[in-house]
Amino acid sequence: ARFKRLARFKALGERIQVFVEAPGSVDKQTALESNVFDQPAIERSGRRHRRLFRLVVAVPFFLSAALYLSLIFAVFSPLPIVYAFLRLGRVVGAVAILTNLALIVIISGRTNTAVFFILSVVPAVTMAECLKLKLKLEWNTLICTGMMLFASLALLVSYSYKFQVNPIKRLDTFVGGVVDQLAERVETYKASGAVSSKDLEKLLIDPEITKKNILFELPSAVTITFFIIVVSNLLLLLRLNFVGIRNSLKLAPGFFKKWRVPDHMVWPTIAAGFFLVIDIKIVSEIALNLFKVF
Repeated sequence: ARFKRLARFKALGERIQVFVEAPGSVDKQTALESNVFDQPAIERSGRRHRRLFRLVVAVPFFLSAALYLSLIFAVFSPLPIVYAFLRLGRVVGAVAILTNLALIVIISGRTNTAVFFILSVVPAVTMAECLKLKLKLEWNTLICTGMMLFASLALLVSYSYKFQVNPIKRLDTFVGGVVDQLAERVETYKASGAVSSKDLEKLLIDPEITKKNILFELPSAVTITFFIIVVSNLLLLLRLNFVGIRNSLKLAPGFFKKWRVPDHMVWPTIAAGFFLVIDIKIVSEIALNLFKVF
């Protein structure tokens, strides 16, 4: 009953406002004969709006988990949580995180839950807070990627401490197993043409070198993956203009068409290239990863 009364008063108020602002341009008789007091139409409109409101509020509580489990759209799984934080507030956003985590635990287990936490929850919360603070997009991207790396490292350290395992040895064993499987199926891959023959020949010559190269370049591959996830969600978020976020940041719709990398970003690339040239073992390996990222 309250919704009905509010809808009637709102419609009546809009008509009165029209009379006040432009009395000469409105036919009073036409206005009085309009559907201001058409109660069935108002009730139907109120019901539609209430159903839509319930749907919009309910979506963030399960959509992130659904997108992640779909695999195809997993990269966009942070978006519903970002929407919950920006549109409905931090408390509702926290509840949405818990419900999505619960769904992932039930359906896919704890390992996938940890991955979902890193790939979806961490960037969503960080991105939402950075947008609320109206930070530059470059800083937003950098902070989100850094937080994802930090969360990954923290989970890895906690796992190693709890189960008393060496994560580097476990990773080395895992990569070694993958390389050995590839080496055993070289002929199959050659026949399918999925991998170039030159790469397969290198793998056959020395699988150990292939394993070391994968391990050395893994940090840059992980960082670039996190970066792509953050940028993809940020681009779509600004494109959809959730809760007018693009307007609050004072960005034009064609902002990204004119965007270019800040000039100071060239210096890390030059420094990384320098250490690649002089070749100082560990330093050069770190420089290689930095060079690929920048």
